[in-house]
Amino acid sequence: MTMHRAVVLSIAITLAVLAPAAAGQAPVAPASPDTAPGLAAAVAEVEFGGRLTNVSGDEARFQRYRDLRDGPTVDRFRYRRDRDTWSTEVAADHVGYRDQRYAVGFDRFGKLRTSFEWNQVPLFYSIDTTTPYRREAEGVLRLDNTSRLAVQNGAPTSV
Repeated sequence: MTMHRAVVLSIAITLAVLAPAAAGQAPVAPASPDTAPGLAAAVAEVEFGGRLTNVSGDEARFQRYRDLRDGPTVDRFRYRRDRDTWSTEVAADHVGYRDQRYAVGFDRFGKLRTSFEWNQVPLFYSIDTTTPYRREAEGVLRLDNTSRLAVQNGAPTSV
């Protein structure tokens, strides 16, 4: 399955789950600051689905700066709450994957503004890279004797 098909499948699943729930609800008018002083509605949204990928070719180049493993995903989460004197926002993308992002912000109007962001960007080099070293212990890598002697003697060799 190509990436395009995976995106279309994810959108279709999301619409299939949310459409029946939204169809039975009457539209709700937003709270007016004049009718409910100090109380503003919280706004939240979540996008979830699944990933199915099939790559023919260079898989490392396909997902160089992102994590495209198959499986369920919370692709996007947003929450915002506003009051008369403060506001807060929470955001999360690709939860549980290697390219996840989390952000939190708080604003106390005229007094304090703070934010935090964790943005994890992987760099996927290769799917089939090998090494001539062998692991002897935690943090200790060694070349086998033949390769080590060839390197020390300056002999051209492919290890």
